[in-house]
Amino acid sequence: MLKSLKSIFIQRDFLNSCLYFVLLFSSFHVNAKQESEQLNSTRYYAGYTDTVIFKSDVTYKGKKLPFIVGVWFPVTKVDSAQGLSIADFFEPFHSDSILSPSVYLIEQNLLKIVSGYFMESDFFIDYKDPSKKKLAAAQKIFQLKSNSFRSKFPDGNKFPCLVYHHGSGSNPFENIELFELMAQNGYIVVSASYMLADSTNQKLISNHTAEKSYAGDIEFITGFVKSLACVDTSKMVLIGHSWGAQASMQYDYYSAQKSYRALISLQTTLEEVSVEEAAHWKYLDFIYNNACENCTTPAYLFTSVSLRKRKSENTREFEYRNVQPEYLPFRENKTTAYSFITLNKILYHHQFVSAGHLRYHIASENDYKDIHELKEQYLYYLKLNETILFLCDRILKGKNVEVATFCKEQNYSLEELNK
Repeated sequence: MLKSLKSIFIQRDFLNSCLYFVLLFSSFHVNAKQESEQLNSTRYYAGYTDTVIFKSDVTYKGKKLPFIVGVWFPVTKVDSAQGLSIADFFEPFHSDSILSPSVYLIEQNLLKIVSGYFMESDFFIDYKDPSKKKLAAAQKIFQLKSNSFRSKFPDGNKFPCLVYHHGSGSNPFENIELFELMAQNGYIVVSASYMLADSTNQKLISNHTAEKSYAGDIEFITGFVKSLACVDTSKMVLIGHSWGAQASMQYDYYSAQKSYRALISLQTTLEEVSVEEAAHWKYLDFIYNNACENCTTPAYLFTSVSLRKRKSENTREFEYRNVQPEYLPFRENKTTAYSFITLNKILYHHQFVSAGHLRYHIASENDYKDIHELKEQYLYYLKLNETILFLCDRILKGKNVEVATFCKEQNYSLEELNK
């Protein structure tokens, strides 16, 4: 399936490269016994199907902009004993002349980040140039199995829905383990490929300004979601990671029709910056200048304490320090009902999605030295997923447990604003 590694993308700054390389794929259960135990503990299997839909007011390579859309949903029976592999999620798009270059690029970048990624004992991530041997070993990731099973849509039932927006430069499959957990517990999950073009490809040509284009893309996907007969359109939550979380807030600002009961943000990266710093972020000024009277959808913002390399106040030497997020730009907003949920252990930015944990699942057989740190991050990520499931059960299914009580049990800090 894989060709050469010549097209590995290196033309981004460090932060965007990290986001592009890491936020690509989900992590997978390798052990069949673990798969069986997980399935037996839930109500459903995670069915899966995909499609490509086209947006006419944005041009990509001279044609309508394509969106790869993955849909996970509850099913009671599956035909296969094993879930889809990583390769299976991308194989359908290899023959498409428009989609295949981007899909191939994603696959190549995945190999590079899995083989060159290293997590030190203090959870500060480093990236190194991988050897050919390590690149070859990383190809095992394409064989890993998920708990997603290609299936037909469920007939006759409507389910609550989670609509997902991925991070910068990523793809619809970056958080599959969350999607599977939600489907196994009676939810539809729809995840699409936003901003398919990247800086190495032909630029997008849109009839809208960038911020309205972001909102328009989510509106377009929302229309697709509402057309699915199995979705209860009165019970929907919009969730995003990083840039996807910010785009979701933009959508709430520009959209007159409130389609979602709540927004769930997985670390926008604005949580630790000052209002002055936030002023340099394009298209987000409505958050901190109190011009967001239209942002009325309640928002749950997840982030964690973090580790940053900063100058010591005493010696002026660089040192690693834990940083407690203060959500300062969001505090300027006097309209939106915010719930700030801070994880009191470090969860690195890329580890908020299952893509950031893929290396863990091949760490032992490749003798990666950071396996213990990777495992600790992965277990904390699974705990985060259970929290998201709890929130959705409370918001969409009326589960009678207070958020404050649940957060206290999980050792999360909670602050509610504009309630």
